[in-house]
Amino acid sequence: MGSRLLLLLFGLACAAAHPKGPEHHPTGPEPAIAVAATSSPGSDGDRGMDGSCSNVSDCYGLGDCVDGKCQCDSWASNSPNCDVFSTMPLEWDSISHYRNESQPNWSGAFALQIRKNVEIWSGFIGSMVPGYINRTHDFRDPELLRVSRNRSSVSPFKDSGWNIEGTIPHHFMAKLEPLPTGGWVLFTGAPEILKGKNLQNSEGHGTIYAAYFPTLDYTGPIDFQVVFSMPAVDPNRPWICYAHDWGVATILPDGSVIASFRNGGHHCPEGSYPGWPNEQIGLLRASCWNCTDYRIITDKPLFIGQRSGKSNEDNHLFWSHRGIHMIVHSQDNSNPKISHKVRGAVAFSPDITSFDSSSWVISPRACYNGTIALANDTVLQALRRQRPGLIFPASDSSTSVGLLPDKGSWPKRTPRYLTNVVDLVYPNNSNGWGDGWTVIQEFD
Repeated sequence: MGSRLLLLLFGLACAAAHPKGPEHHPTGPEPAIAVAATSSPGSDGDRGMDGSCSNVSDCYGLGDCVDGKCQCDSWASNSPNCDVFSTMPLEWDSISHYRNESQPNWSGAFALQIRKNVEIWSGFIGSMVPGYINRTHDFRDPELLRVSRNRSSVSPFKDSGWNIEGTIPHHFMAKLEPLPTGGWVLFTGAPEILKGKNLQNSEGHGTIYAAYFPTLDYTGPIDFQVVFSMPAVDPNRPWICYAHDWGVATILPDGSVIASFRNGGHHCPEGSYPGWPNEQIGLLRASCWNCTDYRIITDKPLFIGQRSGKSNEDNHLFWSHRGIHMIVHSQDNSNPKISHKVRGAVAFSPDITSFDSSSWVISPRACYNGTIALANDTVLQALRRQRPGLIFPASDSSTSVGLLPDKGSWPKRTPRYLTNVVDLVYPNNSNGWGDGWTVIQEFD
């Protein structure tokens, strides 16, 4: 009998039919819907820090450029150029976190659906065994967390006992994405989840798995599929030597997919690429989540030559009516006041037709840091804060948020929560990631 995957359920169990997912075959891999054209984003030296702008990229896609000034969305309004998040103080006794002291975790994927004022939460978490030390890769059964609550009630995550076969490491990346036609897809790059089923990439890296959920509270069998596997050697992209962080795809309004990966680091031989051991980011495209045409579209890493572009990981992709966005764990050491161990940054591209890598900009500001304010006027000070993610509430009565394009533009949507893994006692790797837990902060 294989290891178990534990799920915390938020709602009523659905039928246990095996979910294969709807067939979706758009006309091509590129979105048919375009947003308003913008001028070239320019370099870091061209973008000011005082709120001045010449296009939406100067506002990092989280605000509009109006009469030469950024008008920021409320949730990203803690800086003139819309690149610092505005979050509410943490209510410690609410849905604000998932912490299991006997089973630390390194964050995961969360989704939220609202049905008649009842919140249906789902989270996919990789946990560590007690006593996990020195980065030894001891695994524990991961958890799929769920809980139901009225908006005004307090209901922490609880284990439902739903078990499925599979084992993943605590440090996997994952993302729950709604389909425009209904249902949800869980993307993950965890290399161990299908171990024993001969589906693991023999090279040990570069594999994306995906599974379809008809609803967030589905409790039936889960069919993980391999949707992309990186070749051991890519002669057209010699900079790719070790690809990881694959569970970070986003489904666009037309049903097509853009995904990202992290390359490099100490997994690659010393000097094997320019800038070693900096971690780099690349992109993929596909016509749909379970299509066979996934392909890498970045011949070079993103953010080349930009101030905060040298080394980034834990990339979280999402889209808006303005373009494609990313939140990353930024390893920029240029500001001695903010440790790279707790530093996030936003990135943006307005290009949703060719997805040109040169159209991306990354902010030199930290969108969050290690300080987490509590509602009792105290603060938590994290020594590690990584794995950023956003939660967009889905209000449709069935499964998804209703993302079909309307009148030639992508719909507007606003995230409600920021998620991170935090570790308050991280002592320079003396106990690995042994006290990690997930924080869920509501935006202003």
